[in-house]
Amino acid sequence: MIVAATLVALSLVAISPIFAVLAAAVGVVIVASRRPVIAGVAALMLLSALAALIVRRQLRYHLVANPSWPAAFDDLHRLGLLVVVLLLAATIVDECPDDEDEQLT
Repeated sequence: MIVAATLVALSLVAISPIFAVLAAAVGVVIVASRRPVIAGVAALMLLSALAALIVRRQLRYHLVANPSWPAAFDDLHRLGLLVVVLLLAATIVDECPDDEDEQLT
């Protein structure tokens, strides 16, 4: 629940309300499956899709490599921010199950 709530809150604050809705969809899957690692997997999948879009656009339009080259991908910026938010949410996961906490003390 904490990972999903953090994911939605960070998306709302850092990106936009529309992307908070996308983050909420991922959050619902995280809560339903009880697997916070899904945020990291979603970040990896989205990053792969963004990389494919950039390569496709470069091959299609033969963009010139100059200082304004990143501006050709400005519309993908918010999706890139969503990758960052997903990765941040994935780091909140406690690696130690409750049973191990009692054994360590």
